[in-house]
Amino acid sequence: MWFLLLALGARAACPDDPTAQVRSDAASMEVAFSQLDDAGFDRARKGFDQALPCVRGLLDSSDVAAIHRAEALALFVDGEMRSSTKAWGAVKRLTPGWEPPPALAPPGHLLRELFDEATPDGERVTLDLRPKGGWIVDGQPDDTVPVKQGFVLQALDGEGHVYYTGYELSIAEIPIVDLVQPGPSPKARKARKIGSAVAGGLAGAALVGLGVYVDAQARLKHADYDQVDALGTQAEVGAISSIGLGGAAITSFVVAWAVPW
Repeated sequence: MWFLLLALGARAACPDDPTAQVRSDAASMEVAFSQLDDAGFDRARKGFDQALPCVRGLLDSSDVAAIHRAEALALFVDGEMRSSTKAWGAVKRLTPGWEPPPALAPPGHLLRELFDEATPDGERVTLDLRPKGGWIVDGQPDDTVPVKQGFVLQALDGEGHVYYTGYELSIAEIPIVDLVQPGPSPKARKARKIGSAVAGGLAGAALVGLGVYVDAQARLKHADYDQVDALGTQAEVGAISSIGLGGAAITSFVVAWAVPW
């Protein structure tokens, strides 16, 4: 709830075109950093930080790369060197061959060293929870996110509209409980699938037992004396198996769907 209240407050201060504002301020941050313009960098960063959560359109690859570069610079200025390296790793992954110009990070500069140390690591982790319309990660539909890099995350509603945009450095930073109604985990989905199949098989077997019972009962009405015992046993076995298998089917279904796997 707290996240939604903050989001509503942020939306009230959103620019008319958040995506354009993000694009403009990200570029201004690079220019100001290159020119050692601290005040200009702070102004551009403030506008960038305000506009990014307001974005309600899908971001293209160039915008995503610009966001990563802006975040790498902002984290560097904040002294968050490890996080800055994670953002540069995303830049390398998304724009292979791109390098910071000398005006931005001259040889021997710490920023350049962080860029050189960054690696486009391919390890990813799956987000167990997802919004109705799915996730957009770095501009592409995806349910996985990088483990050792930053990523631009967008959430889609059931109609495919963006209702969240944010920059995350790890899965732990995602306000996922506020964004997604908890759904079944992969383990729960698997358990339910198997449990439902088992319950279906047992229910089918229970119906066979019931059929045996009904058939024996019908034949008993017209059976000869020497057939009564055999048909009685058949009816009893059919009834017991039908009840037992039916109970097992119900138990399997309940366990599969009621247990919080």
